[in-house]
Amino acid sequence: MVDSIKDLVSPRQFRGGLEDDRMALGGGMVIEFFHVPTGKIVNFKGMITDYTDSFTSNYASTEVYGRMDPMVNFTNTVRTINFGWALPAASAEEAELNLQKIALLISMLYPSYAEGGGATAIAAAPLFKLKFANLVSSGPGGVMTGGVLGTLGGFEFVPDMDIGFFQKPGELLPKRIDCIINYTVLHTEPMGWGTGDNPQWRGNESWIFGTEFPPGESVNSAMRDLGISPGTSPSQALSAIAGVLGGPMLAEGTPGASDQMNDLAANFEAVGFSAEEVAILVAKAREAEE
Repeated sequence: MVDSIKDLVSPRQFRGGLEDDRMALGGGMVIEFFHVPTGKIVNFKGMITDYTDSFTSNYASTEVYGRMDPMVNFTNTVRTINFGWALPAASAEEAELNLQKIALLISMLYPSYAEGGGATAIAAAPLFKLKFANLVSSGPGGVMTGGVLGTLGGFEFVPDMDIGFFQKPGELLPKRIDCIINYTVLHTEPMGWGTGDNPQWRGNESWIFGTEFPPGESVNSAMRDLGISPGTSPSQALSAIAGVLGGPMLAEGTPGASDQMNDLAANFEAVGFSAEEVAILVAKAREAEE
């Protein structure tokens, strides 16, 4: 099955025998674009010059007479990726290939049309899958299975005028091109958290950056184990914690342990720790002991 540029790319796309070409392809440091309507793939060496991955939560706000704060309802969370990369050329041949690949990517920004009966109608919008190492990835595999679905909002083509051009009769071939894109991600799996004492992520934890979440206990679960309800006072929560930590962490003879607990007790109300915050401390203390 064709899944990535390693299956589909021709030697011409990484021609010239340059060491950075071999490193890019062999090490997976390649920016891959998969054009969903046509199945075409175009790729570039991953010489990143700028990268921003933004997550924006949107809320519908309603002003209510007499309320100091508006009423807000969650709408959605949008992920946008903005990054740029440099596309150098060591020869006129490579510079020409760079222009060809950019021309193909730019053409992918236009829709696919169905023709018939003398009329033209849009058959498919210009959707993409984008993959770059683990930073832009939905999982293992090539761009077709591990790419991130989305829309390409724009592409900027910026030849480096200081470095100049290779020249052929009637042609200017940039020695370096700076490319800039903005990409809006379309989520393809369940997002958000479940409910209960120990809520779990509804989808695949490795959906971003190819890594899972760190281990940890939820506040609700930790409070339940301690017998602490959300309305428990700080002093009562402290007593419950003292009972739990009366083992290894506060064992008799542990230097300073009792003094530390007494200091915490004396300042607990003043500091204003809540029962929930205390439960987090307990959970972290347990992890440290393990």
